[in-house]
Amino acid sequence: MRTQAYRKRWYVLLVFVYYSCINAIQMTEYSSITETVAGYYQVTNFSVNWTSLLHMVLYPFLMAPAAWIMQRFGLRLAYCCGCLGTAIGIFVKFLAISRQGFCWLLLGQGLTAASSVFIMCLPPKIAAVWFTPSKISTACSLGTMGPNLGNALGYVLAVTIVPNNPDPEEVGRGLKTLNIVSAALITPACLAVVFYLPSKPPQTPTEQQSSPQLLPTQTRRVKYSKGFLLHLLAYSLNLGVFSTGMILLSELVVSYFKGAMQAAGWMGFCMMISGLLGSVIFGVYLDRTHQVACVATSLGSASSILLLLLALHQRSLGFSFFLCGLFGVFANPIIPVGYELGIELSYPSDESTVAGLLFAASQVASVLLAISIAQVNNYWGAASALLSMGALFSLGALLESLVPPRFGRLEALQEQ
Repeated sequence: MRTQAYRKRWYVLLVFVYYSCINAIQMTEYSSITETVAGYYQVTNFSVNWTSLLHMVLYPFLMAPAAWIMQRFGLRLAYCCGCLGTAIGIFVKFLAISRQGFCWLLLGQGLTAASSVFIMCLPPKIAAVWFTPSKISTACSLGTMGPNLGNALGYVLAVTIVPNNPDPEEVGRGLKTLNIVSAALITPACLAVVFYLPSKPPQTPTEQQSSPQLLPTQTRRVKYSKGFLLHLLAYSLNLGVFSTGMILLSELVVSYFKGAMQAAGWMGFCMMISGLLGSVIFGVYLDRTHQVACVATSLGSASSILLLLLALHQRSLGFSFFLCGLFGVFANPIIPVGYELGIELSYPSDESTVAGLLFAASQVASVLLAISIAQVNNYWGAASALLSMGALFSLGALLESLVPPRFGRLEALQEQ
């Protein structure tokens, strides 16, 4: 059977990374300025945290319908749902500019959160459909860069555009400008998706991808082994703690550096940008050695978060910036590395279904851990919250170390 790897695969990946970046901006832009948004809308900090938590709450409920749609109608409809749904959510938030518009803000955030269901599980599917086996892990890692970059931009755009000012008119103008920026960014992505973004290449890049024996189409059938279930638990725990850190970063930093909301936003930016480098490094490492580094990412995350606690306690702002970056290097690759191991352990299950299941479980864990650690922060302080996060990362590393090495997809490719 004739196969071919097309140059347009990079165009497809680039467009996906771009609009997934815009979607991810929505998750962190309000939680990075929690106190300012809470004061403007006259709500609690915890209410503002729900602008991020919605991305985690909705995912488990919408994952199964989204997986069915992708399996039944292909990637193109998934592209449209993810990109156009994000655009609709952004435009709805223009109704939330008034101080009484917090409900509209939550509705807009809910729409962008629902759209993210068609985004977060796509990197391994795009990699499997468009790329050759030697580039699958790299393509998957590059695909997860969009959400990471978007989260980073969400931190820095919000603290730069929206002033930490007691004047509600100034804050309102800042929030409007912030939304205008998002609308301007998502519009060209919508045009690209609607007018040209193919679902699959005319010819598959490998024979394996066109072999029904090696790529079954059953959406709901996931191969549950002991190793996969252990990995599912560890991955959920690790990503849940990481998501909690993203949401609570501003509150944790401000508890040590009073009024340093802008510094906290830039720390979040450093954390996510350094994570892009970590994702590339671990992605290339996977392609070249076929070893999975989940234990290393968990242990590195635990170590850096505990060192961050020490830096914050010493009131060392520069060292805190450095450790936020180091934390990002280890924590961000949890997503692509976890995807790859989950797909190997559950092979020959469908890539997008496995990725969706992993991410759905992690979102449930994220909500539970974010609420729990937020309460720990409120009652016992930021030090206790950070210690809890370090302990949970360590537990995740222990669970990953118990996963038996099984590389089903790699073994199938080697037999070709």
